[in-house]
Amino acid sequence: MLADLKPTHVFRPVSDIAACMSTSEEPSPGSPSITPSGVRLGKFQIFEQIGQGAMGEVYRGYHPEQGMEVAVKVISGEQAGEQRYHRAFGHEVRSVAGLDHPGIVRLFDYGVIGESDEALAPRAFRPGSPYLVMEYARAGTLAGLMSGAQPWAVIELVAYAVLDALAHSHARGVVHRDIKPQNVLLDRGEAGWPGVLLTDFGLAYALQPQEGANQHKKVAGTPQYMAPEQLLGRWREYGPATDLYALGCVIFEMICGEVPFGGENVMKIARAHLDHPVPALRPRSEVPEGVEGWLARLLAKDPRQRWASAALAARELRRAVGRAPSGVSVRQWQTLLQANAASTEDRLTTEMRGPGSGQMSPFHALTPLLNFEPERPVGDVAQRFTPLPASWERPRRASSLRVAGAGLGLFGLRRFAMVGRDEERELLWSTLREVLTTREPAAVMLTGAPGVGKDHLADWLVERAQEVGSVQALHVRYRADGDASDGVIDALMHHLGLNGLGRSEVMGRLEAIVRAGGGDDPYLWQAMTELLMPTQPGEEGGVRMSGQAQRQRALADFLMRLAMAGPLIIRLQDVHRGVEALGWVSLLLHQLQEPVPIFVIMSARDDAMALSETHARALGELREGGAFTEEPVDALSPADTQSFVEELLFLEPGLAREVAERCAGNPLVATTLVARWIERGLLQPTLDGFRLEREVFASELRDDELLWLAPALALVDVYGEDQLFALQLAAVLGARFELKNWKRACELAEIAWSMDVVEHLLVRRHLVEVGGDRLAFAQNLLKEALLTHLRGSGGWQKAHALCAQVLEPAVERGEEGALERSAAMLKEGGEPEKAVRRYMEASELRRVRGEQHVNAYLLDQAWQAMERMPAEGNETIARLRVELAVARAWAYNSLYYIALALEWAERAEVLALELGDAALVAQARAMAGACSVVGGQPEKGERLLRQALAHFREHGSEDFPRAYMTCTTALARSLARRSEWAEVSILLAEGAAQAAAAGDTVMVANARYESLILSYRRGDMPSLTEVDELIAICELSDQSMGLSEAFNLRAEVLRSQGNLEGARAALERSLHYCSRVNVQNGMVAMMNLGLMLFMEKNIDEARSYFERAAVSFRRQRRPQLLLYAVLGCLVNALNERDKGRVQQLAEEALRLIRDTRFYGDGDARLLVESAIALAEDAGEEWGRRARLKELREAMPNLLTAP
Repeated sequence: MLADLKPTHVFRPVSDIAACMSTSEEPSPGSPSITPSGVRLGKFQIFEQIGQGAMGEVYRGYHPEQGMEVAVKVISGEQAGEQRYHRAFGHEVRSVAGLDHPGIVRLFDYGVIGESDEALAPRAFRPGSPYLVMEYARAGTLAGLMSGAQPWAVIELVAYAVLDALAHSHARGVVHRDIKPQNVLLDRGEAGWPGVLLTDFGLAYALQPQEGANQHKKVAGTPQYMAPEQLLGRWREYGPATDLYALGCVIFEMICGEVPFGGENVMKIARAHLDHPVPALRPRSEVPEGVEGWLARLLAKDPRQRWASAALAARELRRAVGRAPSGVSVRQWQTLLQANAASTEDRLTTEMRGPGSGQMSPFHALTPLLNFEPERPVGDVAQRFTPLPASWERPRRASSLRVAGAGLGLFGLRRFAMVGRDEERELLWSTLREVLTTREPAAVMLTGAPGVGKDHLADWLVERAQEVGSVQALHVRYRADGDASDGVIDALMHHLGLNGLGRSEVMGRLEAIVRAGGGDDPYLWQAMTELLMPTQPGEEGGVRMSGQAQRQRALADFLMRLAMAGPLIIRLQDVHRGVEALGWVSLLLHQLQEPVPIFVIMSARDDAMALSETHARALGELREGGAFTEEPVDALSPADTQSFVEELLFLEPGLAREVAERCAGNPLVATTLVARWIERGLLQPTLDGFRLEREVFASELRDDELLWLAPALALVDVYGEDQLFALQLAAVLGARFELKNWKRACELAEIAWSMDVVEHLLVRRHLVEVGGDRLAFAQNLLKEALLTHLRGSGGWQKAHALCAQVLEPAVERGEEGALERSAAMLKEGGEPEKAVRRYMEASELRRVRGEQHVNAYLLDQAWQAMERMPAEGNETIARLRVELAVARAWAYNSLYYIALALEWAERAEVLALELGDAALVAQARAMAGACSVVGGQPEKGERLLRQALAHFREHGSEDFPRAYMTCTTALARSLARRSEWAEVSILLAEGAAQAAAAGDTVMVANARYESLILSYRRGDMPSLTEVDELIAICELSDQSMGLSEAFNLRAEVLRSQGNLEGARAALERSLHYCSRVNVQNGMVAMMNLGLMLFMEKNIDEARSYFERAAVSFRRQRRPQLLLYAVLGCLVNALNERDKGRVQQLAEEALRLIRDTRFYGDGDARLLVESAIALAEDAGEEWGRRARLKELREAMPNLLTAP
């Protein structure tokens, strides 16, 4: 978007937008021999009009001090004053300003004509007209070369040059959408580049009157070169293939002298594109035989049938031709351009003439194609992706052209150069290349201080790999704490083009992706639909997601299928704000069922990662699993810092050195300093570069808070004091916020809200658009500085109270995430009790969805709000405090954080006793008792459980069925250890009755499973009928983990009947269902497969199952299950006579028996007996190593166990 910058503003986009009469200033020698128009824009003198388009006019301009010609494009007509055209124009300018390629026209400056210019300017220069100052091409356009036949060498040169430029733009998310001969300019080259320049990137498309209307109405372009998806308005299909189709039309025209699909009017042209086959080539000069087939692929009606990238199209052109480019000499090319310039009544200056030897090279981004071998065979994936080159390097382009007094309007829009970092780049490139070669996933985390360039480095890798056509990329941005789910959801919705689709359409597209990646399980696309578009409470039809593990498993499996269609880079930005993403990253690295080329590159602030125990635990799991590298990104060296500053802006040498010294190797500090000076109007142009007018302002920026707050202070300078509070309201609304909510918050605060302010922030990239009408802070440091200032200025509570009001309609509508956001506002806005209730309501929704980590986080926030209320004197608050403590205990128990669950249950018991509420006391004791039993305190646990159970039996438990069933189940398990089966049966029946009365199928399934599993442990093997009934109940409630456990039990029944084949099939089904949730939870079935193989005397084959289970159970800290796996590994080690492993495993087994008070079963006895037998056979030495004496002493406990 483009700000409506008035002449009175301190900041002016082209240094000084002041038009003035210039009759006394003559053009410098070498400038065009024409009459000056009498108008200047900043440092540029404007001459006659040289072009006309539907949306604007182009003028020849001149920079007198440097003797340089430029082109100035002014958006004219009535639409010039309309904001929607300003926004669209600004959006496209931001995109193109970020490109830096010798085949893409350079932008020098841009802005908006001020009101004072009206009397002095030509008709086009009306107030409010946006304009661009850009590179001037003096040899005409490609259209001039179409009049006569060109040799294949020239056609090939143009094709490769345009493909190279498109590869660069597509990798940065910019699709041209209007490739045609008139938009391919010709000029002198640079460093061997032929001077083929793309211009007008998508401007005609973006400036259609439908901008802002429904996306499906957008149809734009030049009909003769428009792809079918453009003609049909299928905007979801727009992409690189759209530009490749247009290029195919252009190359066809160069060869044949006419476009492939013509007609008398637009309708006939469109019908030809949509229905007619590609005409046979009738070349005006000889072309290689394979070119026709290559063009046919470019001109396929379905974009999925075209080459997937410009790099791939270039590679396949070379394959089709069968050799390297023919080559055009510099002299031949210059002669051709001279003739084309003459035909357009232009002329080339002496700068165009030079040595005539050497060849023009059409490769820059695609330089690695020079080493491509055409005869190399390709597979299916290679039809869509190119092999990653051995080196990431490409020819270094000369420094950006320095234009004195210009460029301030583009400062925040340009992509800053990648300076230095060669070692880091080599590490990333080589790791990615290994992933693509071996098809084994890997991850790298870039850590460092804010602003050192972590994101810039990660973005470089993604863009360079996409530029050469080797990968697809998914960019996940985490902009707020606790954003783990929303970040990846937004990324997938955007990447897959799902925004705006209905649920059934989304599911259909997801199914197609899964099937394309070799999957055929409907559960996966159904689960992903639920993940991306959750069913709301009361709705039916969605897959039940029973926990965070299940969500992460579904996501990991889907990403695997996505990568099966082509190598995938997953870019996780600011992962310290989405630490739960490390869970599914761990699944990708360590638990995928098939090898796939997935490379995860993460960036995170090292200070944030070091402070959090959650981060430390997640990182520990990644390190333990391998395939993970941490790469610190330090400050730039002094030399690299100086180079970076020199690339930022044309500054005076002394000022550039001062910036380099002050930023201490931090690129973000350097850019923020310069941006601050630009915003405050402190930079003045000189021929030696911009200089700082008043040093006093520079000293203000030595304070870090003021430095990061600079954009807000500049806003105050331009739009008034109240706009600082307006921007602080945006920060309170969150890292991502809706435009309408910001506007409403300002209205409630009685602040004048203006779209000009939004555009001011967007054009300087302080804010970015993130889809729909949502905005986000581009740098979280700005958001943090705004909130810090807000807290210190006394407006904290008022701002949060206003934003809480803004969110009330969203809460009432039940919008996703509105409850928790509202609760956060209420907590800080002076309404803690209401905040607690909102948090608890939000947490219950998350619990029902199975998002237990988010549930626990929300309850933690609720407790923080609770602590802001008085501890005594209010019974309502006291009751709420107990209910919250109980809820926290349940949440931690669901996450298997037993110690924390017990701590909160005991706290809840104390609070409930103080309150005198027996029902709440019973709830707290039920959870405390269950945790005590699991935590190794059975006596204490049974006492608490019996106390709670007595209350429920006397007073009923209609309001607490879950607590009642927890009592019966936990107590039954504990009593089973002592073989008190009579009471166990009573308790299980009681629990089943409670579950049935509650009408909860999940509770019913759990009760039935507990009954069957304890019967099995008692020695009463369940029947297949009973197990199959349990399976049916689990299927009804869509419990993946329940189904896994039920099939595991079914395998035990079948094994006891001697049906080993059926048992193995049941175990495989158990693993299948478990893999939907988390492969780690399937290790019980994995270990049972090992036991089955062991019983079949397949000790060697059983080894891998026992070892995998042992690794998993150690990681999960499940000692009782770990003992089985360790015993299995011990038997295998004795069988292989592995001394080191035998001693280590024997010691571990004995420690586990002792620490867990293991009571054993037939499988454990069998393994111990086998170990003893093998040790005795091996001799006395092996008996000592295997700790035979201690194992014999442990045997009585195992042998007497049921």
